[in-house]
Amino acid sequence: YALLVMLTGALDVRELLGEDVGTRAAFVLSQRIEAQCLADERVLSARATTTITQGRAVATVQVTDHDGVLRFTLAITDVSVEILKVF
Repeated sequence: YALLVMLTGALDVRELLGEDVGTRAAFVLSQRIEAQCLADERVLSARATTTITQGRAVATVQVTDHDGVLRFTLAITDVSVEILKVF
């Protein structure tokens, strides 16, 4: 849970969420999410897949640590990061 809180407060993605962004922006955002997850020393691996539609990104993230796998989905806009689902 601490990772989710840290992640939601650390992403600055405003330049990636304009109406005219392409698939490169989704790739860059996925890379930023993975890097932010890996900044936590407990995380062994991180994988993110992101889609951007109408200025809103949805990222599905899988993080592995010594306790196992955590999967969650984030909704990201230029003003917020919201946890949609943890599974």
